[in-house]
Amino acid sequence: MAVLENGSLTVLTDNHSALSLYESAGFRTVSEEVRYGMVLR
Repeated sequence: MAVLENGSLTVLTDNHSALSLYESAGFRTVSEEVRYGMVLR
């Protein structure tokens, strides 16, 4: 039987309830990515 020792999760959300759920499952924040954009005309 194989045992998974590590896992990762990538999410894009500002929903603090969702982030709390992931943290309660044992995930922790490693880094936070910020993206910038602009409207092209």
